[in-house]
Amino acid sequence: MYIFYQKEVTLLIVGFVKEYFNYLKNLFYFMDEILKDESLALILRGYDLVPNSSLATKIAIYTPEIMETILTQHPKIMDKWLQKLHKEYIDNKKICDFENDPTACFNLGTYEEFEKNLKSWEEGGLIKITLPANKIIRISKSPIFQLVT
Repeated sequence: MYIFYQKEVTLLIVGFVKEYFNYLKNLFYFMDEILKDESLALILRGYDLVPNSSLATKIAIYTPEIMETILTQHPKIMDKWLQKLHKEYIDNKKICDFENDPTACFNLGTYEEFEKNLKSWEEGGLIKITLPANKIIRISKSPIFQLVT
């Protein structure tokens, strides 16, 4: 009787684990869709990349750990946000060079540091997003591991 009970428990645990992985798979798909919202973006605060208020709210709701996993699994989302900042850099550089706007020229140092990080990201390096309370999310364009279902 003990052997039959052990098999039933094992089958129950295996079933639970399968259901849990299906739940995670659906959650990651759902989160991928949520993060495609155009209002979400990263901004530069000093030399740090920080989420804008909309993205910070999403991170607070879904936890930094889940967001880090989803962004690592879907680096195209991160690419989109980084390209917005790259466009800001190009625009500021043009304004500084052609219009001699002191504000645009003053901010170029921060953007140039960002460009170094962007180049590293494009070559497979890490990007860090700084959250409140000095919590950091690190995202890699080339994930170290992937969930296979």
